[in-house]
Amino acid sequence: MHALSLNDSTPTSSSTPQPRQVPRRSSGLVNWLQQRGRGLGSSSQSTTSETSSLLSQSPEPVNRTTELTKAYKRLDETFKVNSLGKIDVNDELERINPVRTLSRSLGITISAFEIAHRGMSSASFAPATSLLAEIPDSALTHFRILSETVESCMAVNVVKPSVHEMFARAAARHRDTMAALLFATDDAQHVPRALFQDDMFLFFVDWLSFVAPTVAEASGILQLCLWAEVVKTMIVYTPKVKAVDVTTALEPALGVIQRTKVFDTLSYIINLQTAPESTNQALSEDQKAVLRKVVDKYALTFLRKAMIVMHVRYGLDFECPYDINLETPELARLTRLLHLSSIDETTAVWQENSAAGARLRVITARWVGEAVEVAAQAHSLGLTISLPHPAIFELVGLPKTYDTLTEEAIRRKCPTTGKEITDPAICLMCGDIFCSQASCCMKDKNQGGCFQHLPKCGGKVGVFLNVRKCMVLFMHGPGNGSWAQAPYLDKHGEPDPTLRRHHQLFLNQKRYDKLMREVWLMHQIPTVISRKLEADINPGGWETL
Repeated sequence: MHALSLNDSTPTSSSTPQPRQVPRRSSGLVNWLQQRGRGLGSSSQSTTSETSSLLSQSPEPVNRTTELTKAYKRLDETFKVNSLGKIDVNDELERINPVRTLSRSLGITISAFEIAHRGMSSASFAPATSLLAEIPDSALTHFRILSETVESCMAVNVVKPSVHEMFARAAARHRDTMAALLFATDDAQHVPRALFQDDMFLFFVDWLSFVAPTVAEASGILQLCLWAEVVKTMIVYTPKVKAVDVTTALEPALGVIQRTKVFDTLSYIINLQTAPESTNQALSEDQKAVLRKVVDKYALTFLRKAMIVMHVRYGLDFECPYDINLETPELARLTRLLHLSSIDETTAVWQENSAAGARLRVITARWVGEAVEVAAQAHSLGLTISLPHPAIFELVGLPKTYDTLTEEAIRRKCPTTGKEITDPAICLMCGDIFCSQASCCMKDKNQGGCFQHLPKCGGKVGVFLNVRKCMVLFMHGPGNGSWAQAPYLDKHGEPDPTLRRHHQLFLNQKRYDKLMREVWLMHQIPTVISRKLEADINPGGWETL
């Protein structure tokens, strides 16, 4: 796999990790007074006595080891309460190894941030080469704290075999399991799960946490994980693409797709290995184009998240390139910034007659074989291979004028009585229209239509638009909610809550994206509700407008 690694001989600014600066606490008043007392000496007896009295009244400095111990004890208590990170299910002492749980927390947090920033570009930024230019300092600090906590837990719980021998053995077993799955060794036959049953980005974050590789080693593993993401996407989407009429349904939205012969060969081989002989059918040219478009989408999503974790973990700077053309597609830019081989280049290595190509073909064939076994046992054991959606997540589209929305709500019928809806509400997640606070759909005297719709659509969170009030309702869990102004403004740029002025209202898309979509994607609905309730003093409750 040497052909898949970085070229260490080329000095670049992004290949050398930036030195980490550990923040040091200030000496405080006590140390300052001690230095002042030593500097004054016996020149002033009164000043010395005052300094001594202040020193006697000052508290003793807290031991940093004690604070660190308390922090990790709090983490252990949190994991035990939520049944996370158990080394052995049958362990009576319920000993915890938090490394994998914290590693998954870091990966999922970065994934959520990447999902929330898809399709977003701030006008305040100059043309950026990657997503890193738009990461706020608060989010970047949060990522770094999570990453440093994972490393600290690894050092505290694993590196001391005399005290935590059980943790060290569990971490070593997990490292061996990951290596067997990624490199498709014979030990992978004893692993109950296949590689493609896991998210490849979360797998890569786990590798960084448990193995702690150097930058060059991490880049080689990143290249292999990118190839695994490509193969996994092709395995999952090949039967789906064959079942869709791409000529009429998908081709107009594809645009220009750059496809190569080596990619066509790879899709042909994977199609032969995954499809049964009785149903095996070669992909058409249009189907190959659609498959390549899907593969590029998933590879782009993977590399956007990988760039963030490489920057957080190693401090690599990707925002000062000298040979990156900002007009090239983002996938090509990220591949170049991370010093990785493109999909076509890796596919060419897979096809060539070399030691690296032979090894890559063996690994790929083992991955495909495991995926076929999982698909065969899908119905009996409930095993599946799933992929996160790479598209932009949106709330439902609203009409340009508020009158159109009102007319559409009036045409709907009450699901309970079949009559006209007297107090219509629209779920901004699915677009369903139902009664909000009308007595016809009320249950248990205080559960309206929004409360009943909540578990069907958003789970514990919901965003609804009350048509009669022209207000947006945020809901979280049972019994928590708050009102907010709708994204409709009049010709003067002002909202009209409760429609008191009776002016024609127009949709403000930026307001809709900022106040509703961003709050939903960034998981800030509980925060918005709590801050709203703290700021308002309403004896009638949040249900009253």
